[in-house]
Amino acid sequence: MPRFERRPFLKAGRDYLDACPPIEKPTDKVAYFVDTYANYNDHELGFAVLDVLRHNDIEVILPPQRPAPLPAIVYGDVKQARKDLSYSVKHLADAVRQGYKIVCSEPSAALCLTQELRHFVAGEDAKLVSANTFELMEYLLDLFKKGKLKSPAKQITQNYLYHCPCHLLALGDCGSSVELLRKLCKVNVVELNAGCCGLAGTFGMQKKNYELSEKISEKLKAAIEASPSRLILTECGACGMQIEHISKATTIHPIKVMADCYGR
Repeated sequence: MPRFERRPFLKAGRDYLDACPPIEKPTDKVAYFVDTYANYNDHELGFAVLDVLRHNDIEVILPPQRPAPLPAIVYGDVKQARKDLSYSVKHLADAVRQGYKIVCSEPSAALCLTQELRHFVAGEDAKLVSANTFELMEYLLDLFKKGKLKSPAKQITQNYLYHCPCHLLALGDCGSSVELLRKLCKVNVVELNAGCCGLAGTFGMQKKNYELSEKISEKLKAAIEASPSRLILTECGACGMQIEHISKATTIHPIKVMADCYGR
């Protein structure tokens, strides 16, 4: 089981941002949609997002929000999914109207807000949120291509493998992290290209699905075992849990490597 934090990152992150000096001339404005994993399991991920964005003179806020209700959607709880999404849409749309882009460090959250949202919440606010939501690494790569990211402070010497989450494939973007780390941070990253990890949200967490989940992950497990590195980069918190379950590897969100390169 993953570790659990004693207080939500949304509270810890707001306290942190309140203590930070304001950015006088921000190059952009971002509303960070935290989602469940960073909020309750991995505060280091949340702080890495804040630090990398602020280091590049991007103003960040943490508006009121509820996690992307993918479990409710998957198991058919339409009422709960609509309730949670409506709450988030109200506050995220306000942020967009104030000039903020919505950024998600979790691919599943980005997929939910850009594609699934329209099936549960109607209206202009929902359209506004969907049109202005971006996966974090794709957003940063776009800034890099425009010359708007600062050069890293140090060189990372570790070799990494990269696993692309299925929901990132569904978004149509599976190369942003690798390209950004290679070109901006000069990090050595090898793509595994070994298919699904087999967890599929909470599917693989159920006893009745465990053997099938494990079978789906066999190709990925073999690719990891055949590789010299045991440091796996992936954007998905669930993929990270599964990879660490089926192998002796350690998983890391790419934004943490960027934060390390920046000396944060």
